Formats: sequence, C-alpha cells, structure tokens
Amino acid sequence: MDDKERIALNLCSVNEDALEKSCDFEVVIRKWEHSQEFINKGCFSVNKLRSYHLHPAEKNNKPQNTPIIDTAAENVFKISQHIKPKDFGAWNLFTGYINRYNKTYETKEEILRRFHVYKRNIRAAKMYQKSELGSAVYGETQFMDLTPSEFKRIMLPYVWEKPKNPIRQMSPDEIEDEPFPNSFDWRNKSVVTEVKNQGACGSCWAFSVTGNIEGQWAKKTGKLVSLSEQEILDCDGVDQACNGGMPMEAYKQIINMGGLESEAEYPYKREKDACSLIKKDVVAYINDSVQLPADEEKIAAYLFKNGPISVVVFQQKIYTTKYDGITPSDKN
Repeated sequence: MDDKERIALNLCSVNEDALEKSCDFEVVIRKWEHSQEFINKGCFSVNKLRSYHLHPAEKNNKPQNTPIIDTAAENVFKISQHIKPKDFGAWNLFTGYINRYNKTYETKEEILRRFHVYKRNIRAAKMYQKSELGSAVYGETQFMDLTPSEFKRIMLPYVWEKPKNPIRQMSPDEIEDEPFPNSFDWRNKSVVTEVKNQGACGSCWAFSVTGNIEGQWAKKTGKLVSLSEQEILDCDGVDQACNGGMPMEAYKQIINMGGLESEAEYPYKREKDACSLIKKDVVAYINDSVQLPADEEKIAAYLFKNGPISVVVFQQKIYTTKYDGITPSDKN
C-alpha cells in the first residue's frame, strides 16, 4: 500500500453497511506556517445516500476539484456552485477559515464580499513575506476577512494627543544597568494570563493595562488573577472605551476607582455599559504608575527585573495578515 492509499484510508470513516466508499480531500500547504492540513474531507457510500457532505462535482458535472461544502452552511454551499474554477483553491481555504474562526455572515452578498477580501489578504501576505526584511511572519489570522480600513476602525479607532497631565517619567539613570539574558519570558513564571480577545471594540489599551497589573500583582502576591477590562471601559471617565484610550490615563482612573474586579465577576462585553463596580469585590489595586524612558535597553532591563509592562506602539502600517515577529518599521 502506498502513502496515498494509506492517507485516504485514514481519512475515510468506516461504514460497515457500505459495499464501496468514495472519499475526496485536499491537502493545503501553508509555507508561512511550515505546516500542511487536510481540509474539506467528504466521504459517502456508493451504494447509499451520502451522510454528511454534498459534492458539487457530481451534482453539476464540474471537475473533480470542485469544493466540497458542508450542508450546514447552506448559503456557502449555494455560492460554491458559482465559484470559478480558478478560485476553487482559494474558496476551499476560505471555507476552512470560516470553520476555524466560527465566522458567520448574514447574506450571500456578504459571504462573497468577505471571500474577495480574504483572497486579497492572502495575496498581500505572500507579497509581504517575499519582501520581509525583519523577523515578521505573515499568514492567516482571524482578521483576514477585514479590509485595512475596517481593521483600523476597530483596532485603531482614535488618534490620541499627549495627555495634559502625564504620569511621572522615569529617567534612564533610575534604571540600573544590570545584565539580562537574550531571551526571557514572564509567561514561564506564572504571572501572565491567557491571551484575550478584544473583539470588534477598540479596547486594546484596556487589555494592555490589565495585563500589566495582572503581572505585577501576581509577582507581588503570588496570585495570578484575570482582571476586568470591562470595568475600565465602563468606569473610566477620561478614555473612550471602544473608541480607544491611553494606558497612562487608565492607571490614574483605576487608582481613583480603588482597584479592579476580576474578569469572572465583571466579564467583558465588547461594548461600553454603565459602571457596575462593586468596591468590596476589588481583587487588585495600584498606588502609582511611571512612564519608562524610550530606550529599548533600559526597557528590557526594567522588564527583566520588575515584571510585565504596558507598551504603546506607534503603528504606521495596518496588517490583517501578520501574526508573528517584528518588521523594521515597527521598531520606530
């Protein structure tokens, strides 16, 4: 038995009632991830009605590489019958993307529009990777169905001026020039919570703040608690909730609030709501905050010695496709 037959048998589930079974699958190789995946697998008994997939190739006498679409996604399946042969590969990638990230689109028109946006972003990822001069890796992310303007509206909704009453700036001389390793990760020290998702709300600033306080609180007390971003959105009267904010302002507001409740007690809603802070439920608090000098060596030394920090990045380019590493322009 050769490798092809072995792969096919592994993918086809056994049906004892079937005299003969036919299976179709497609191998997708993502060079940017150094991985491969079997997607859109479809198997059915030749002597019985198929159980869970429809095969457009048989229905409309299209070539055998026509996409296989799950019957649950009725609109997607109907659209698949009108996809041009040159787009079959991209369409199969897109349907896999829909399943991976649980995407839902209300109309056929919206599905087609998002498919074309996805195709453009895939092409952009390949172009960016080819011309990459830094360590960045480009590939599929959950934002691949968004245009750059949509992504910017969600993630970078507001242009902020410097605060009128900035927090104290730490001078470089205050940070000791102690040696630090080339690689260090506070996640391995149990002071960083799991990655969170801000959703369609420009609240990255609040997540940066909670991540900072979570780490400092865990380092000080030995207790790692996921803190409430929603409390900051609802109760911070200076920043703009889903329209953006500045960590240095948020710290002052948290001091005024008396601290933060846990994520479990005050869960995230992806939109601003009325302030529902219950002070007796506060699980972490801060007394002050400082702004570090704009010197990477000093920042690294402080980070290694003192724990997680909050970083604000000036982003000139908008990427819906980058998921790892740093490009040269990001370092400014």
